[in-house]
Amino acid sequence: MTDKINILIVDDEALLRQGLRAMLEKEDFIRGIYEAGDKEEFIKQTVGQNIDIILLDIRLRKTSGLELLQHLSSFEHPPKVIVVTGLDGVELIVNLLKSGVNGIVYKLDGYGEIIKAINTVRHSGMYLPQNILRIIQSNAKRWDSTPPVVLSFQEKELLKAIANGG
Repeated sequence: MTDKINILIVDDEALLRQGLRAMLEKEDFIRGIYEAGDKEEFIKQTVGQNIDIILLDIRLRKTSGLELLQHLSSFEHPPKVIVVTGLDGVELIVNLLKSGVNGIVYKLDGYGEIIKAINTVRHSGMYLPQNILRIIQSNAKRWDSTPPVVLSFQEKELLKAIANGG
């Protein structure tokens, strides 16, 4: 596949978006790189551009990546979505897979893993690293009963305080 693609980077951390953009700009398969730091920018970019792949952080200010995924369900031909996250947990992974993402990459795994995921999704439509496959295998029997990730009021307040530097 030699077609060039458009990528949308969705992360509320500007430094991460800018760093990822700088690295992706060197790749020969990239046509355009777009950015969104919040829900409004995400909607504007997904409606206004021909996006092929979205690199989506799940933890965003004022919304979540899971909520943004719901926005894509109305598209006739939605872009492919690779979740790039620092979060972990069986419930999160199961819920991401149930929501139809095309790949999951941990931020700690680095740029090489992101490129591997992009290329695999471009060519075969899905990228799941070994640790995600192990989660799928060990939770296959309880797939339908996995609850959505729900935070208590205290957990939400703690996360807000941490995010605001408190």
